[in-house]
Amino acid sequence: MGIDAQTIRLIDVFLLDCLLSDSPACDEAGRVRDKENLRRVVDHGRAQDLTLSTLSGDVAFSQLATERIASMADIACLLDTAHGGNDYAQAVDLARLRCADPSQTPSGRILTEMADGEESFWQLALRYSRQWHEGFLATPLSADMNRRFEQQSLASLAAQDQLEANDVASFEAYLDNFYQQYRGVQL
Repeated sequence: MGIDAQTIRLIDVFLLDCLLSDSPACDEAGRVRDKENLRRVVDHGRAQDLTLSTLSGDVAFSQLATERIASMADIACLLDTAHGGNDYAQAVDLARLRCADPSQTPSGRILTEMADGEESFWQLALRYSRQWHEGFLATPLSADMNRRFEQQSLASLAAQDQLEANDVASFEAYLDNFYQQYRGVQL
């Protein structure tokens, strides 16, 4: 469950590319641009004419994405050489395809399915929920799998009891400690 191997490979390539690429200094103007870009993506992420603010002005999102994906190709080749095969290059190629044709993205496929079925999102989600529910009911867990889940549940409850027994800090102290990581961070 979760993301597939191809997606995690693309994330690996992206993170290494970010690590190895030059980036502008983080300053107030950059934070303002980042905040505005986030707003644009949230509000208009699928718009064909979406632009993002850069140091050199507004640039088409599709151009920025294409450039970023192209820069990731060399990292993918290095990872493929280190691990054997061409799995990382294939992950970058799929991202390139999806950038060129957004209907190939997961959200694009959902929108197409909604349009083809003349369904709203909640109707599509409900249909899938019912389908998966019926599938899980039709294929019950094996006795071995059920036993493993019961053992994991008991181990989890025991670990929780142990944590709670050793916890001497107040809830206020816990919250203060938790929020300590955010002090000094400006959004």
